[in-house]
Amino acid sequence: MVVVFDADKLLINQLVDHHGMMETYAHLYAATFLFIASLISVYILYKILVDESPFTWPGITSGMIAVGLIGLGEAAEHFFPTDPFLHDFFHYMHMIAAPVALYFLYIGAKEFIEECKNDTKIGGKGKIKPLSPDVILAIFCGMIVLVVTLAMLAGSPWDPKVEGAFIYLTFIPTAYLSYMLIQQSRHTVCKESIIMIFIPIIAISVTMLVFDIMFGRLMDIWGWAQFYVITHAAQNALHVATGTILLLFSVFTYRAKKLGILYICGERPKYEPPPQEKIPMRDYF
Repeated sequence: MVVVFDADKLLINQLVDHHGMMETYAHLYAATFLFIASLISVYILYKILVDESPFTWPGITSGMIAVGLIGLGEAAEHFFPTDPFLHDFFHYMHMIAAPVALYFLYIGAKEFIEECKNDTKIGGKGKIKPLSPDVILAIFCGMIVLVVTLAMLAGSPWDPKVEGAFIYLTFIPTAYLSYMLIQQSRHTVCKESIIMIFIPIIAISVTMLVFDIMFGRLMDIWGWAQFYVITHAAQNALHVATGTILLLFSVFTYRAKKLGILYICGERPKYEPPPQEKIPMRDYF
């Protein structure tokens, strides 16, 4: 395998052959699958929960949309290899959508725990305050503004000066969000709501994808070709795995909704037979 570097010791010819591996198509298909899977999953969740509220589980669904933007940005950037702005617009879209997805999923896990604690869907206290549509829209708009700003600052595709600074500044906050998400998602697992086992699985999968992307970009900036190849191949697998998990989560959520166990958390109350009428003694004779 021959690896070529440019004047800044960055790996070049990535778009064409990815270091001789000829896996560009696999990368495009995997990233596109993640994007489509996230949209389908959000649509399924919306359709089965819309009878309660059009914004039920806003954190989880917004997180799934952000995960889909990772796939969209990862795939679309490869169609603009010579246009620095369009290339880096989609490139930074998937870089920034990653921590945004972690944040939304963290809020989503927290919302579900509050729903279970207050039993809001089955006549409980109803004290939770989920993310409002305005807040969600503001976060996504802020993300797009930041994406456009970074794309305008980039002088070339994968500009190491811009991307390097971005990764160094966001690494610790992203690591903290990942830790908070995994810690929070552990509490969603309960014996009766088996469907919620998917929340920590999604958390782990998205976390692995996010850090694989960040480490892959660092390997590229530092010129460590072999490690870049490994992270890039792993990224393909994580795209497909994450998309599959999102689809399974939405399908199993649909089934749980039909069975009426979606919001049941903790131990199911012991069955108590209905009280029977007392039969007067005279009726026995």
